[in-house]
Amino acid sequence: MADEKRMIENYEVKHAIHLSGGEVVLAEDASAAEPFMVCDCSWDNPFSVDVYSNIAVSADYLEIMKEFLNRAAKRVELIEKERALRGVSNIPLDRR
Repeated sequence: MADEKRMIENYEVKHAIHLSGGEVVLAEDASAAEPFMVCDCSWDNPFSVDVYSNIAVSADYLEIMKEFLNRAAKRVELIEKERALRGVSNIPLDRR
């Protein structure tokens, strides 16, 4: 099972970043006319199954990589806003 690839339809997941209660995914299907895909993944449903949304495909790798990184950056911004709203410190916990 360790060698098993994560697939979304015919697209193989190449990169995934878990942030802010979800995931941003970049996947590839080398045989497709538009081989690169980026999407959001969430599990907030009764069965905790993967739900893919906000799907974008392209033949341009750099375009899709920019979209992937922009989505990840937006999720980081959400985390920063939530921390500020809740008054969560950015100082790491230590043994003191």
